[in-house]
Amino acid sequence: MIKQRISFFIFSFTLLFFISGCASTKQVDEENPFADAEVKINPNTKKPYDFEGMNIVIGDWYTNPELEPKSTEQKMLKAWHEWTTATYNVNIIQKKLWGANGYFQMVKNYCVKDYVEEVAGNPDESYVFIIDESIAQQGVRAGLFYDLSTISNISYFDSVKYNQNAVNRLGRGHSFYSFGWEKNENLPGVYFNKRILQEHGYTSEYLYDLQAQGKWTWKNFENLCKKFTKDTDYDGDTDIWAMSSDMNDFSELCLASNGTSLVRKDVNGIYYNNLVSSKTSEAFTWMHDMWKKYQYPKGKNDNDDYCYNVFIKGKTAFLVGHQDKSIANHSLQNMMDDYGFICFPMGPRGDNQYNTVVNPKIAIIPSWYSHSRVEKIAKALDLYLTPVPTNSAYDAWKKNYVSLFRDARSSSETLEIMGENKISNVHLLIKDFPAHEIINNVLTGVNTLEEENYFKKMAIALLLDENNNFGKLDDYEKITEKEYKEHIERELKLYEELKQNEQSVTFGDEELPEIDSKDTSAYTTLPVLTDSENPDVYTEPSETSDGEDEKSLKEQTDSEQDDKKAGKKKKNKKSKKAQVD
Repeated sequence: MIKQRISFFIFSFTLLFFISGCASTKQVDEENPFADAEVKINPNTKKPYDFEGMNIVIGDWYTNPELEPKSTEQKMLKAWHEWTTATYNVNIIQKKLWGANGYFQMVKNYCVKDYVEEVAGNPDESYVFIIDESIAQQGVRAGLFYDLSTISNISYFDSVKYNQNAVNRLGRGHSFYSFGWEKNENLPGVYFNKRILQEHGYTSEYLYDLQAQGKWTWKNFENLCKKFTKDTDYDGDTDIWAMSSDMNDFSELCLASNGTSLVRKDVNGIYYNNLVSSKTSEAFTWMHDMWKKYQYPKGKNDNDDYCYNVFIKGKTAFLVGHQDKSIANHSLQNMMDDYGFICFPMGPRGDNQYNTVVNPKIAIIPSWYSHSRVEKIAKALDLYLTPVPTNSAYDAWKKNYVSLFRDARSSSETLEIMGENKISNVHLLIKDFPAHEIINNVLTGVNTLEEENYFKKMAIALLLDENNNFGKLDDYEKITEKEYKEHIERELKLYEELKQNEQSVTFGDEELPEIDSKDTSAYTTLPVLTDSENPDVYTEPSETSDGEDEKSLKEQTDSEQDDKKAGKKKKNKKSKKAQVD
């Protein structure tokens, strides 16, 4: 009996020791969750990287560094950043430097060495600036941003760590001047009302299933819109509309889903007008028809954001917009009906994939920094941006969107697809590009796409030329007015040649060949046309309806000219006879 008690005591003591030991280990792990994390070694020194207390400021116009993290993922990320900066002896902070109104001018100032030394007092911090499209191209043309392609110790094409749309945003040939790391982008897609689907005999998961099977297409979207749009009192006027969409989001997704955009950029970084593309024309034709037939009409006193409120009230089945819980200040959390979120449907020439558009935040480094300084900044940030070493780190960004939706398939399926096929909105980089005006005029029937292109092609050519490095600031004074006009003429002739080539192709299933962007000879060697040959010279269109009428008109014109010549000869003979008499 005594032996049994002793055995039980020993077992209990051992178990207690084991449990307390586990608890102690767990406590240590919570205090230092990255104790086993790999420390990166500098290949030159064979020791861990040491940046000697370097101060790096990631400047923007919106971040509050004092804001405490709320979610588990945010807390873990903060702890990881603290471990990283302590391990490699570097100070990195992202914060709001100036207000939105003056921020971008100050960024340009800080990218000029003389200003920093003479006005700003040459601060000890090294700056990395978050910018948007308002100064992006101007900074590249003026040489304000560092060419990151010269940094050899960083792999900016690591898609796990860096946003590839941000890296390619300001690319020019082999050079690129921007990078980015944020994945939490507000990508546009299609919200749908599950109640309306069920009332028409579909399950609430029907559109998710179509999307998963690769069958969510323009045609199927249009078929559903036909069913959901009704004239309930049979007076010839529509009473129930299928969709209430944001015009810009709808049009940009129509273009992207058909593999096109208003402006394109070739591999050499040359921008060109893409309104003449047959893909673009096909997309505008379809979107105009959809907008005219199925879009909830805007009232006289409605603001441009009326479409969001209409969808939230359950009056339409579809809303094309961003995945933002406060879209245009209308919270989807207040919506009574249940809703889902899917990609925009595939267009007939969109490479059989769901495309979305993105305008990523981009970061730049001032070009006047020395190469060694930029290398240190880049390497420190590269270590700082290393994903948190947990199994769920790669997909942690999705959890930020959970509160935006009411089902799991929105984030687990739709956002996953969107993350793979994001197309940058190139035209946003072209300052003053009339995208909204073109879209509004075509969708509302003011002008056709061809008319918009005819009226605006000269202005577009000038804008694109300015962004194609021709008017680089340090060389602009050397360019004569004659040379500038000759350059514009060459650009317009190229545009007309592209247009003529596109007109010779029909809208069939056959894929159009892409423009050979590597061949830049077309930009400089096109012949100058005379007025009689130049398609830019406007002539009144013929009112004839077929070839025979045109031939008849030509014969009539020739006959009139012959009569005039004969009358002139007869008059000359009478004049000579009078002189003889």
